[in-house]
Amino acid sequence: MKKICSLFLAIICLTVVTGCGSSKNQITCTSTQDDLKVVATITTDKDDKITNVKMDTSITAPSKEELDSTYEILNSSVDEMNKIKGAKVNVSKKNLTLTMTIQADLKAISDEDLESLGISEDFNVTGTEFKKNAEENGATCK
Repeated sequence: MKKICSLFLAIICLTVVTGCGSSKNQITCTSTQDDLKVVATITTDKDDKITNVKMDTSITAPSKEELDSTYEILNSSVDEMNKIKGAKVNVSKKNLTLTMTIQADLKAISDEDLESLGISEDFNVTGTEFKKNAEENGATCK
């Protein structure tokens, strides 16, 4: 009986400390086509509303010249994109792979600014709907 009471007390303490589980959830969907890979990670609130989006887009260039040229074009607009409230953008290159990461706080960013970042997805859906749509379009989600 003491062991059961101790276990019950431990569960109550754990529940209080963790707040009965997380009120946020993350869903990551990956889509690959030829040399292009897109990893979209969304964060939802307790009501399954999407609150944050992170898009990692990687492409393998056929040559170093094309990689450098594309990198320069994208990198020239990073400072301007980072001026958008609620957005964080980064472009990097390694070997022949170019990666662009866009993070957006949907509570702080407008739909117009989101579109100007090149994110055309409709994030006015629930996390569950986003995952379903992504999987229907060939992405793998977890």
